[in-house]
Parts: sequence; C-alpha cells; structure tokens
Amino acid sequence: MALVEEIQKQLRALLPTEVPGIAKGVIQSPGTGWFKVLYYDPVTGARVTFTQPPTIVAIAELREGTPPKVTAPTISIPTVEMPAASTISIPLMSLPSIPPISVPAVELPKTPTIEIPVVTIPFINESFPYFVALVEWIKPLVESLNAQTRSLYTLQSGANDVIHAINQGLKKARDAVVAVRDSLFDFRDKVQAALNDYRDKIQAAVNSGFSDSRTKTQEALNAYRDRIQASVNSGLADSRDKTQTALNTSHDNIQASVNAGLNAMIPKLYEMIGMPIGQLMSPINIRNVTAESFEFYALSAGMRLHYIAIGKR
Repeated sequence: MALVEEIQKQLRALLPTEVPGIAKGVIQSPGTGWFKVLYYDPVTGARVTFTQPPTIVAIAELREGTPPKVTAPTISIPTVEMPAASTISIPLMSLPSIPPISVPAVELPKTPTIEIPVVTIPFINESFPYFVALVEWIKPLVESLNAQTRSLYTLQSGANDVIHAINQGLKKARDAVVAVRDSLFDFRDKVQAALNDYRDKIQAAVNSGFSDSRTKTQEALNAYRDRIQASVNSGLADSRDKTQTALNTSHDNIQASVNAGLNAMIPKLYEMIGMPIGQLMSPINIRNVTAESFEFYALSAGMRLHYIAIGKR
C-alpha cells in the first residue's frame, strides 16, 4: 500500500500543477477583410475566456482558383546615345602652275637685194641724105649716090633688126634672172613661214600637253582626296551607327530578359513550394489577440480558417 502511494506521489510530481486551457474552431469568412473570432471549447462548444491572451495556431484551407495574372513592374533601361560621328576634311593638294615654254624662232638670213640692170643696145638712128640732080649732066652721079644711100639705109634697117632681136633676148634673159631671184625670195619667205608655223605648233603642243597633264593630275588628286575623305567619313558614321545599334539591341535584350524574369516570379514561387497553379495561396494574418478573441484577415469570401488557442483558463 505504501508502494502505491509512493508511485502516485511521484506521478503527481511529474504532472503540471495547472492544466492548460484549449479552444478551437473553424471560421468561414463572409467576405474580404478583418473578422473577429471568439474562443469555443472543443468538447462542449461553450465560449471560453482565458486568463491571459493565448497562443494562436491558425491554418487556412486552400482555395480553388487560378492565381491572378501577375504583371511584374517592368524596368526601363535608358538608352545610350552615341555622339554623332565627326567628319574629317582632307585639305586639297594644289599642284603648282606649269610655266609655259617658249621655243625660239628660227630666223633665216635676209635675202640680199639683187639689182639686175637692163641691158639695151641702142638702135642706129642716122639719117642719110638724098640727093637730087639739078643738072642733067650730073644725074648719073646723083643716082649712084642715091643707090649707095639706099644700100646704107637697108644695111641700117637690118642692123636695127639684129639689135632689136638682141635686145629682146637680153630682156628675156633678164626676166628669167628676175624670176629666179623672185623664186629664191619666195622660197626663203615660204621656208621662214613654215619654220615659224612649225615653231608655233611645237610650242602650242608642248604647252598644251603640260597644261593637260597638270589638269589631269590635279583632277586625279582631287578625286583621290574626295574618295579617301568620303570613305573615312562613311566608315566613321557606319561604325557609330553599328555601335549605336549594338547598344540599343543590348539594352532591349537586357530589358526584355529582366522583365521576363520578373513576370516568371510567381509561377516559379508556386513551383518552389509545390503548389499547383489551380490553387490560391492563403497566408494567415492575425492581430488583436486577447483573452476573449482575435482577428484574422480574410482574403476572400468563403475562406475557411482552422484555429487552436492554447493558454491559461
């Protein structure tokens, strides 16, 4: 008997001096918002009041439904504006002017003046007397003298004819010499004109060739300069545009990637906690826990809350 009492004493020492009070129940919210919950005895269903605020353990039932579509706040990454590509200007290269050349003229010696004298043999221009017989007895003598006079006249005429022929020959010879002289003069003048014309043509051709060569070289330098300048400026502008495009593409990709990640946050959270997309999360929020009641926040109408309150009664 003493042993039984000893065992009972030891058991009483192990038991708590006060038995904790328990209240529990299930609450279904009529709507969304804060609702007050009273404590009820789980066995008798009577209302329970604790001597001090109890500890609340609350669990909400899962709600059926599709979670609202989440639109994560998108970020906007400012674009980077590249400075405008500067253009370069290559100075023009100007060739010096080519001085014209002057080909000296070739002057032939002047043709000496040749004076050709006129050679003329004078005609025999003597008058012969003609005698008349005054007396008969001297008539034979006078006729003889007249016959001799006629012979001398005939001889003079023949001599004058010869002189005329000689003069004609001398004139023709002089005319031929004058023609030769004039031909020589004309030949000299033509040779001089030909030399002057040849000199002018050579001088004009050389100067034109030099000028044309300088002009073409200058045009080639200008075209080469323009091509280099245009090519460099085009390359700078193209490099700037491609860099700007690359920066814009990178900006768009980063922005789209970050926004896609934000939009996938809620589905990833469901996946992490093992909840199907067809169920709604029901986190529990309580406040104003007192000895007689507490309040909880209902996320929607019909939300069911299971609670247990443990404390001193």
